[in-house]
Formats: sequence, structure tokens, C-alpha cells
Amino acid sequence: MHRRAVLASLAVFLAALGSTARADNPPGCPLQAVTREAIEAALPKLRTYANEAIATTGVPGIAIAIVWKDQVVALESFGVREAGKPEPVNADTVFQLASVSKPIASTVVAALIGECLLRWDDPVSKYDPDFALSDRYVTRNVTFADLMSHRSGLPDHGGDELEDNGFSRDQIQPRLRQLRLYPFRGQFFYTNHGFTAAAVAAAKAYGRSWEETSAEVLYLPLGMTSTSSRYSDFIHAANRASTHIWENGGWVAKYRRQPDAQSPAGGVSSSARDMAQWMKLLVGHGSFGGQQVVDKNALDASHRPLLVNGPAATADQRSGFYGIGWGVSIDDMARVRWTHSGAFGLGASTNVTILPADELGITVLVNTQPVGVPEAMVETLLDILQFGDRRQDWVPYFRQLFLAMVPPPVAPPANPLPPRENAAYVGTYTNTYFGDIQITEQGGHLALTIGPDHATFPLDHFNGDTFAYYPPVERADGASGVITNLGGAPAAKAPVRFEVKSGHRHASVVHLENYDEVGLGTFHRR
Repeated sequence: MHRRAVLASLAVFLAALGSTARADNPPGCPLQAVTREAIEAALPKLRTYANEAIATTGVPGIAIAIVWKDQVVALESFGVREAGKPEPVNADTVFQLASVSKPIASTVVAALIGECLLRWDDPVSKYDPDFALSDRYVTRNVTFADLMSHRSGLPDHGGDELEDNGFSRDQIQPRLRQLRLYPFRGQFFYTNHGFTAAAVAAAKAYGRSWEETSAEVLYLPLGMTSTSSRYSDFIHAANRASTHIWENGGWVAKYRRQPDAQSPAGGVSSSARDMAQWMKLLVGHGSFGGQQVVDKNALDASHRPLLVNGPAATADQRSGFYGIGWGVSIDDMARVRWTHSGAFGLGASTNVTILPADELGITVLVNTQPVGVPEAMVETLLDILQFGDRRQDWVPYFRQLFLAMVPPPVAPPANPLPPRENAAYVGTYTNTYFGDIQITEQGGHLALTIGPDHATFPLDHFNGDTFAYYPPVERADGASGVITNLGGAPAAKAPVRFEVKSGHRHASVVHLENYDEVGLGTFHRR
């Protein structure tokens, strides 16, 4: 699993963590009623633990929104927008949401369903005739619910590798038809660009772009004036949180994450104040300000489990489920949770959690690559409400979950075989999915150039005709950034393997093995 898959898998995995059972649960504890007074009484401890999380992890800033019924009970903010600068985070600071964009997109599509423009079980191709996958039957029958619950059969994170290399949405969507499919509706495979295809088709039914649609049917009616599905709006916001990576022992605002290619799946930016408005709509089953803004039945359908998103990892866990843009689980207190986490390797981590029976909504926004702080804050608040205090320090617990999922780097052999002369590998190679890539010699060393942005990466010799490089994790605005850690964990290099036929002086084929996960990592020399 490459690192992009790790980040997105964490978002899905954490969506089901409410189903984790722990041995330290107090036996026989009755459920405590959630009231405004109970939430307000919990806030002093929550503030203490949030400041403690900043002290122990160093994350620059945290914003928290809490709603109960139709009331915004708390808008809490801690720390600064950018490390080393004095501007504080407040309730109106705009953060990138990463995959928390998915449940927002699900709400937008539910609103369109309420206007009788489409249905969850309509085929996507009915509204977007250009949409196609590699199987004709699936193309004709895959629905909005299928694509937005990740059960279309598209391979895990298919299309992300194109976005990482600078391809636009218009370039990625037609290429989805080249990806091999797993059994239709047979298994959960998280696909940002499959999800995006459904949302874009829904917007076509509305007659607008996705960015216009989401603003007109959701953000404007709810007064979410700081929320946008456009990266340009985020980057030009005066009060925005910079994204941070961990480098040389500290958090650094080094890169910008440009997610327009997957805007419905990961491109929303918002503030704690605006997220509270959206959560009021959710706990109200589509009602907001005394009016039914989103159809209740369409919205409720998005919260129904459609498939298991992964088996339990240990004996004390239950399997998690996924609805339409939502993780759905039963926690260890037998409470239903709707939840989703978001993660950008370039510097964002987020979580939204709804307890529908208690009409409680919590959003936590953090301006760093994920180390588990949003999830820890949610669990901490729920513990305080239920037990009067946290049952454990959740920050190291979640941090360890993240680190445990990062694949270890592969050590080179003790006595590697020597490479051929650089000229044997230099040339242009191609396949229909990525187009051309170039292997060049720069200062006596080999380099790989790939994608519309012509990003170039040095190749390090590994063994014989095999080299290695750090592939791009996410598309960076203004940089071909390669993030080499996840909260301090080293990233693995990806093998680049050349084939040189017997008796030939030049390689005829190169395999970029990190792209073999979608079956399209083989490039032939021109």
C-alpha cells in the first residue's frame, strides 16, 4: 500500500472507530442524557485537554464546533493559524476539510434528490453520458449510491495517482474507464474520483458546475459564508489556516494542497462556525431554521449502512460500515454514530461525528497532517459527557493507530548488483493511462519526469536494473512536494524496475510499481 492509500484508508478506518470496545469501560454504566447544560459543564475539561494536545503534539491550531439540537453550544479555538506566527485560530478561521468533504457532498446530493432531480439508485450515466467504466454493464448500472459508498468496483484510490501527478479533473474522469474493476457491489474500495464522478453527474442534473451547485443548494441557504468547494476561495481567504507537515522535529507550513480535481471528495474548505450550521441541519434531519431545507428521506438514506468497509482488526472491535459519504457504526455504549475523518499528507486533519439519538454534532479541525488529534478530541468530549472525565489520553492512542498503518521502508540488499550505464535507461516511455514519462540523466544521476506539470524526481539505485524514488503523495500547489513522513514516520520509496531484453543495450520497458496497484504501472519505450 502506498502512502496516499494509507492516508485515505485512515479516514475510512477512523470512521468506524466508534465500534471499538475497550476493556477499561466501567461496567454497567447507564447512558447519560446529553443536554446543553452537560455540554457546557464539559467545556472546561475539553479546553484543558485541547491545550494539552497542542503541548504534546505541537500542532499549531485546533477549532471545535459542538451543536445540540438546533443550538450551537460551543465554538472553541486554540493555537495559531500558522506555526511561528501570532495570528490566532478563531471560529471563522477556514480550514481545508479533506475527506470530510464527502459527507458534505452527500448532503448536497440529498438536497438535489429532494428537488426530484435524481434518485440515489439512478444510474450515473443517465445524467452524464460521458461517464464510463471498463465494463459496459457496470457503466449502465452503477448508481449514485454505488459510487458514493465506494462499492462500484473501481480499485482502491483509483485516479488518485493521476491527481498526484498534476492531472486535472477533466483529464482524470475519462481515464477511469481504463481501470480494471473488481466485482460490482462486491467489496469496499475507497475511490475519491469515483465519488467525484457521481457528484459531478448530480450537478449536471442541476444544470450547474459542482462548485456552483454546492454553494447554491447548501452553503448559501445555511449561511455558510466561509465555505467553498473551490481552492481559490480558500487560498484567498484572509483568515485561513496554513497546512503543516512534520519536518526536522517541528511543524512547518511548507506546502499547499490543491484538491480541485476531487472537490466533492476532498476539496471543501470551511470554518468551525459554518460547520456548526451544517451539523444543525444533520441533527435536524434536513430541517434548518424551521424549514425543511433538505428532504428528510433522502438525507436519512445516506446514513444507512450499505456495506462493510473493513473487518475488525482485533478481537475487541466490530466491523465498520459505510453509507453514502458517511461511516456508520455502533460504539461501545451502543450509540449509533455517523462519522468521517479527513486527512491530507500535505497538512490537514479533520473529523465530524454525529450522534443522531442525542442530536449531538461535533467537528474538529486541525491544520497539520494527521496525528489523531481530531479523533482524540471527539472521544475525549464523549467520555466527559458520559463518565465525567476521559477514560484515557486519546492522543497517543490515535497517534499509534496512524503510525501502525504506515508501511515500513524496504531495505536495499546488502550486496546490490550494479546498474548498467545510465544511457541504457534514458528515454521516453509511455502508456495510455499516464501518457509519456521521461527517464533523463541529470548530473550523472537518473531522474523520472511524469505528468502534465512535468514534475521530476531523482532515482536512487536499489539493485541491478531496479531503482527507487519518493512518489508524490498529493498534488502540491507551487511545489512537487514529496512528503517523507507521517507524523514522523519514514515513507517507503517506490521501486522503478527496468526490463532490458537479452542482447539489447537499452531498456524496453519500465515498471513504476506503485502504480501497479491499479494495474497500469507498465510503460513501454517509444
